[in-house]
Amino acid sequence: MYTSLFINDLRDFLTQTFEKRNSMKTQNGENIMDQTDSDQNSVVDDDSNALAPALAEESNRTVQEIVSKHGLKVILIQTLIILVAIIIIGLQGYWLHQKKIKYIATNGGMITEVHPTDEPAYTAEEVMDFANRTMIKSLSLNFVNYENQLTSVRGDFSAEGYVSFRKVLSDSGLLKDISEKRLNVKLSTTPGTLITEGLIRGTKTYAWQYRIPVTVQLVGQAQDYRPQPYDLMVQVRRVKEDEDPRGIQVAQAILKPRNY
Repeated sequence: MYTSLFINDLRDFLTQTFEKRNSMKTQNGENIMDQTDSDQNSVVDDDSNALAPALAEESNRTVQEIVSKHGLKVILIQTLIILVAIIIIGLQGYWLHQKKIKYIATNGGMITEVHPTDEPAYTAEEVMDFANRTMIKSLSLNFVNYENQLTSVRGDFSAEGYVSFRKVLSDSGLLKDISEKRLNVKLSTTPGTLITEGLIRGTKTYAWQYRIPVTVQLVGQAQDYRPQPYDLMVQVRRVKEDEDPRGIQVAQAILKPRNY
């Protein structure tokens, strides 16, 4: 706005100056009409030379008035615009520097955002919910389909985690009891607690360790067994999305008798 006013005032000044000069020339011409041609030329030159300082002084005075009126405001506005532009450019550069590159992978026709395995990608609560659901499926077994049930949850574990989990079930004698005594396993859980989270030492893999209190009850054909309390120690790790589209898997699950 102030720049526009400055330009308008400058244009008015130039117009007025041009009109004044023409007016002076016209008056001078009327005063010397009766003189001879040679005298006329001499007088015009003298008058032009006499008018030059006056016009220059008038021009300088008008320009100073315009600059005094709008110049400081224009300079301040231009300076502010430059500062805002510098700040915006700086913020964009910082954002681009801080933002890590993210990759896109396809999985069954779906687009999946890929995060480095040293980033959590999930909140601790979301991971706990995954761990809780996985363990309920993994331990709610029946003597007819327990092998199929265990196979169906294999994808929720890492390769090493699944082997370790099967070994825990075998070493505890639970799988043998389910098969020979024709038992069903009922599992109930209570809210777990996060023990630790962060990068596994010496690796670039993010992990969470939880303690989930559970109650295991064996139900037989002729009798029910007393519910037994356990602490389920579960470790969940980040994995690459080409291994599992979710980016997390159970890496370890240990069932420990709860000591009151």
